[in-house]
Amino acid sequence: MHFPPFVNGFKMTPWAVCLLMGVWAIGICQGLGEDTEKDTKWSLEIRKKADSLYEQCGVSRQCFGWPADCIQSKSCVSLLAYGVQNGDSVPVVLYGNSTNTQTGAAGWIGFGLSMSGKMNSSAVVQCVRYTDGTFDVVAAYNAPDRTYEPLSDVHLGISGIAPITYVDGYVQCSFNLAVQRTVKGVLYDLTQPYAILLANGGLVKNSSRLSYHDNKAVVATEVVVAQSNNGGFIYAQCGVTRQCFGVPDSCIANQTCNSLLAYGAATEGADSIPVVLYGETSPEIQAQSPAFWIGFGLSITGGMQETAVIQCVSWGNDTTDVVAAYNPPVSDPNGHLYQALADSRLGITDVSASILSGFASCSFNLDLKRNVSGVVYDLSTPYTVLLGRGYANASTGELRYHLSGPPAAVARSQVLACGNQCQPTPPNNDGTFGIPNGCVADDCQAIATYGLSKTNASRVSLVLRGKPGSLPGDGFYVALGVANSQKMGHAFVMECVSWKDGSVDKQELFSSYNTGDDDNDRDNKPIPMKGLYSGPSSWKDGTLECQFEADFVHQIGSDIEPSNGHNKTFDFTQSYFLLLARGGLKSPDSHVKMHHDIRGASENKVILSAGQSANAGDTNIALKKTHAILMVIAWNLLVAFGILMARQTKNMWPDRAPFGGKVWFITHRAVMCTAVLLTVTSFIIIFVDVGSWRDIPHAYTGIVTFSLAMVQPFVAIFRPHPGTPNRPYFNYFHWTVGYSTHLMSAVTMFLGAEFTMTAMKVHSAAGYILIASFAANLLIQLLLEIHRYRQKGTILQTSYSKEELTPTEHTHISQTVTTSSEEPLHPEDKLRQALLSLDTLLIGSGTIAVIALIAAA
Repeated sequence: MHFPPFVNGFKMTPWAVCLLMGVWAIGICQGLGEDTEKDTKWSLEIRKKADSLYEQCGVSRQCFGWPADCIQSKSCVSLLAYGVQNGDSVPVVLYGNSTNTQTGAAGWIGFGLSMSGKMNSSAVVQCVRYTDGTFDVVAAYNAPDRTYEPLSDVHLGISGIAPITYVDGYVQCSFNLAVQRTVKGVLYDLTQPYAILLANGGLVKNSSRLSYHDNKAVVATEVVVAQSNNGGFIYAQCGVTRQCFGVPDSCIANQTCNSLLAYGAATEGADSIPVVLYGETSPEIQAQSPAFWIGFGLSITGGMQETAVIQCVSWGNDTTDVVAAYNPPVSDPNGHLYQALADSRLGITDVSASILSGFASCSFNLDLKRNVSGVVYDLSTPYTVLLGRGYANASTGELRYHLSGPPAAVARSQVLACGNQCQPTPPNNDGTFGIPNGCVADDCQAIATYGLSKTNASRVSLVLRGKPGSLPGDGFYVALGVANSQKMGHAFVMECVSWKDGSVDKQELFSSYNTGDDDNDRDNKPIPMKGLYSGPSSWKDGTLECQFEADFVHQIGSDIEPSNGHNKTFDFTQSYFLLLARGGLKSPDSHVKMHHDIRGASENKVILSAGQSANAGDTNIALKKTHAILMVIAWNLLVAFGILMARQTKNMWPDRAPFGGKVWFITHRAVMCTAVLLTVTSFIIIFVDVGSWRDIPHAYTGIVTFSLAMVQPFVAIFRPHPGTPNRPYFNYFHWTVGYSTHLMSAVTMFLGAEFTMTAMKVHSAAGYILIASFAANLLIQLLLEIHRYRQKGTILQTSYSKEELTPTEHTHISQTVTTSSEEPLHPEDKLRQALLSLDTLLIGSGTIAVIALIAAA
């Protein structure tokens, strides 16, 4: 082996060898280190781009990701993000894991625009990483039979493909997608709504052909992709990832705000929050200048003074910017002074501003703490939030005063640092409303506690609590409604529901609306979109509880059609009747409600935000009491007495014939007709009270009882005369229907007893008295039947033990015995008289006692 000349005289000792090997190793390690450092820098750069993409979601782009809630946590396996329409195309980004989860080999991520809401009939776009390390964006089609069909023009409607980035299995493809494309003869127009599906998958082994998806999900329905401005993107995040305030009132639900503030919560360890200002000019502003601004202020005083101001300014020449200012205190309590800051972006970073279709949009990060003209503004403390707009002088760069009315105080005591994630707190100045009437806390079957939130002066804090009663603990709800009347119709309802999702017990919050016909339409949008903010919910020690907060103003969706004259906007700073109810679910594993089993309405209108307590109970309780009292009189007293007269007294008072008839018949007919009239009256009263059908056992048995009661008088009108061949059939029918109706009435009264003891807080003794009264009446009638049977046997025995009779006498006695056997008791039978008197006393006193308990409730 030959060495260079300078090495020839060098003796290669073991130490020298070690030295050379060390130098070589250091060089190799340094080279590897340089490569690793380059890879790390590349990976970080990609991650920064991904983070930037997430931060654009809900600002300059609309985003959909999988799995659920991955956008907020920046952890999507598949992410679709698209921007505002630019000419005849829409900018699109696909980002996600393109590695086959089964093999770890190359793969794809993609999205589909579906007409059916499923995989079939979908126009598909996929970002593909091939096995040879190349990338592409391709178009395809899922046929109606779900067959995947590659297109001959793989780039159909796809243009402007940017360099595709890939690191750690995640790929990002940016491109433009045509607003209109004809795919396999089907026109796909992005100005029309489609369902959006996201998926990722692999390639067919040893092939460049795309294989089936590993994961797929329908991430949105009825979405219009092509938008002329980014307002829809911002509104979509309101209540989901951002807290939003807008002007005018209720504009967020309708997406019609002329000024909108949207901000997110500060993440752990962050020193700023993301903020978006969005809005448009007005005729008054345009009359002054084409330049305008939208701004918000954080006020210490609640007014314009001592307010830190942030403004999104459109200078009228396609230039938009964000500036900070301050309104200092002045001597005039009604005046204010605007001061521009030397540092016009004090505490403002990462600004992205634009003007599209007349709407200005500014997104930026705002520091949690800023020293503004010597005053520290800390977003973890509450401020009044003001929102307004005005005009600017583009030539001088001067921002002028607000126009189109003064800035609106859209929120008071608002903590910006927690965004839309501020945890509900127990109500301030608690008001309460519970059922049954007069209940307190744990004694209530259902109770609502409410008042102004302690941390957010633009919300009401509420607690709904209830016990299941006879309902299953994992299958019932407690609901609070507000309405302009004491009826259930035209009411905005907040529901605390306990149900079972598989093996998991859930307590969840929903909102709904009762239409004019008393149907309940639940709003199936996510809770935050409805201005409700969930807090702790629990099912513990036999009590369901939901804590939550609610925005002052709630707008009912346009898809729910209220009757004329009923406002679809509910403002909790105004007075309403409160409606409280408890009810069951169709099944424990479903959160679909059934009709309530108990319900109460407040006696007067109250203001929820003021924490005004309501007189617990139903002001229509008088009608329910009347219904109950009339039914008790009719069935516990009159019908029982009428049956007693017809069955046990036919041969009594033989010498009396009031109104030309027997005493028993005249009395029986009179009390039974009175009972029917009371039943009809009571039936009408309860339907006037509740307004509609109630799906409860008491209602079903009540309908059966009422129907049978209506049959009896009509049958009696056409009864055959005594002694005619059809008379026995009438007797059997009349007897059977009569006793069956009385038995059904007892069941109905017992079922109604639970309601009277809960909703009307009638003493539980009423139920026991009804049971005792019916049982006593049944027992005494049984004793009378036994007594009659024994007397019939005695008469027969006496008749045939006499001395031998002539044939004529025998025939006469036989006829007499036959007649007497129909009523064997003597008209003045002492035992019968005693039992009849006792029965009348018991049913009479029982009826009076029950009526007294109902009336006293």
